Amino acid sequence: MKVNVTLLFICTWFISSHICAKESVDKNGVNQTVYLSDKKDWIRLNSGEIIQGKLKGSINNELGSYKKKIEFKSDKLGTQSIKLSDINLMQTTENYTIRTSTGDIYSGRLSVQKDVVFLIQKGQQQTIPMKDVVSIYRSGTNESTPWEAKVTLGIDLKSGNTDKFSFRGEAQGERRTVDSRTKLGASYENSKANGEKTADKSVLSGSYDLYLNDRLFLRPIDSSLITDEFQNLDYQFTESVSVGYFFIANSETEWDVYLGPGFTYTKYLTVEEGEDTSVNSAALTLGSNFSHEITKNINFKHTYKLNWANSESGGAAHTNALAFDIDLVGNLSLEIKGVWDHISHPKTDSKGVTPKKDDYTTFVSLGYTL
Repeated sequence: MKVNVTLLFICTWFISSHICAKESVDKNGVNQTVYLSDKKDWIRLNSGEIIQGKLKGSINNELGSYKKKIEFKSDKLGTQSIKLSDINLMQTTENYTIRTSTGDIYSGRLSVQKDVVFLIQKGQQQTIPMKDVVSIYRSGTNESTPWEAKVTLGIDLKSGNTDKFSFRGEAQGERRTVDSRTKLGASYENSKANGEKTADKSVLSGSYDLYLNDRLFLRPIDSSLITDEFQNLDYQFTESVSVGYFFIANSETEWDVYLGPGFTYTKYLTVEEGEDTSVNSAALTLGSNFSHEITKNINFKHTYKLNWANSESGGAAHTNALAFDIDLVGNLSLEIKGVWDHISHPKTDSKGVTPKKDDYTTFVSLGYTL
């Protein structure tokens, strides 16, 4: 009897020890230690994943700094865009500057814990709710803030009864700091049909915005230069000053409108006898930029710009553009774009030919984000 009890005790102890050992192994397997460098930034997501690397700042792309995302360059994964709402904890090793929805600017060593942003500067800690953060930039590096740039190219070839060649290239660049935004753009369009040129147009543009608060901005510089052989334009230069407002600014949609006075100088290629080839005029500029993230990989954009000058300068001239931008692989995208250009008073040339008021074009292009 004693032998049986002893054997039962030994078996029970062995099984219990085995189970406990297994549980210990399981727990050790789950609670692994992650070693983080004190010279690198790191993020822990709500999912528990940890990413180590360097915080680049708030994401700038199509929806601008009002989109609550950051760019984080991982050592292994490359540059990632991460929603602030997905971050459980973040620690940085350098000083950063943030701008809030009230227009206030703060600097210091940055950390994030759930829905709160902490900035520590000279021993003083500033606490800011995540929902109030508009943009994040590394302190002292505004002059070297990288540009966001995109190049698109489209070619249309047709042969047979009609030989046709069309080319369109476009480049856009944008740079944001904590309190400003700079935009540059250039486009060129050329078409031939049966050996004859049917389109030859170039556009250069640039603007500079100063944020007054999270919605209102001042645009002291808004310049454009247009040449268009088939609108009888040798060149037309327009400069304006505008005030703008963000009517919508969230993670999926952004819409801003701007309005202001300007000046237009126009030089025509040829004119009828007795007419001046060069004219200038006061102008009114009205513009709208709308963008919406339909899905993670498809963006819709609508841009509109009106320049209203006197009739000798072309009268009311506007460009109305709709575009779908579809992400393909990596930085490559497909762009489908339709443009309506209108001039209310086109200038008659020396041969008595008056250009048409409206031009409609559709482009399918490949884009690459730099």
